[in-house]
Amino acid sequence: MPTTLNPLIRYRTIDKCLRNQENKWTWKELATACSNALLEQIGIQKEISRRTIMYDIKNMRSGKLGYQAPIEYDKVDGYFYSDLKFSIDHVPLGKEELNELTNALLILKQFSGKESVKGLENIVTSLEETLKIKKGKHREIIQFDHSLNEPGQKWVNQVYEGIKNKQCLSLNYQPFDKKNLYAPVSPYLLKEYNNRWFLFGYNHQHKTIATYGLDRIQSITPSLQSYYEAETFDSKTYLDDILGVSFNINHPLEQVLIKAYGKQRLYIETKPIHHTQTTIEMTDTHAVFCLQLIPNYELESRILGYGETVEILSPEYLRVKIQRRLETSLDRYNTIS
Repeated sequence: MPTTLNPLIRYRTIDKCLRNQENKWTWKELATACSNALLEQIGIQKEISRRTIMYDIKNMRSGKLGYQAPIEYDKVDGYFYSDLKFSIDHVPLGKEELNELTNALLILKQFSGKESVKGLENIVTSLEETLKIKKGKHREIIQFDHSLNEPGQKWVNQVYEGIKNKQCLSLNYQPFDKKNLYAPVSPYLLKEYNNRWFLFGYNHQHKTIATYGLDRIQSITPSLQSYYEAETFDSKTYLDDILGVSFNINHPLEQVLIKAYGKQRLYIETKPIHHTQTTIEMTDTHAVFCLQLIPNYELESRILGYGETVEILSPEYLRVKIQRRLETSLDRYNTIS
């Protein structure tokens, strides 16, 4: 029975709690302990429901996990072990569970090898020790792209800490082909897109939410400005209406129709351009897809990247814009250097 990382941490947290006979453990107290363990060990902030705790206790009792935890319940004392010497630490994980968990840790190690979230490598080491995972040579079965954008990566930790601690930051920022800008920014969100890191935050000078490429940051220092939390910013939905990271907040949402030819129609169907993509028409030679989004530079780049296999049907202005960019590109190829 494969065991994913989150339940495994919860099982071991419940076990640790029930071995502490000095406390009375209600389902709420067990849920709080599990929430704290997930946050501390793998950085996930999540409330645990009563249903989840009941399901975990049922699994621990059942024997499906390789042990039958002697968990009892009393209205006065709450949940407890009837056998005071019992611990799931004394029961080794099965081979299948160890393999699943080892593969999960290998994936985490790939992230910890990048200059990304501070402390991830320590988390992996802690999990290996806590869960008794033996170190050794394991076959790598999944790989991720590793960014070569070192100038941007070096700021990830500092910006991450600013977001986590709600600390306003003073940025020395150099846009492409422009003079340096100095701005106090309340950081909200870090996003990696196309192997580049971007920061979304509130610019205190212009009183608006702005986007900053981390590779254009020259320096970061703590700001004396108080952190400002914009009520209109929701990190889960802020980028829903665009592809990538750039957009004009004053531009309306639009319906974009694209036509794809040959095998490209199948690639786009299985890997949508945007989460709003729907299929309007599918034939043996072509397909028509509909997107609901705000057109931007990233969308144009994606369409141009498909070359002759894709065309914009509407809106007309976007079709004309793509056509002109293609004509300019063709003119450059027709010009002898």
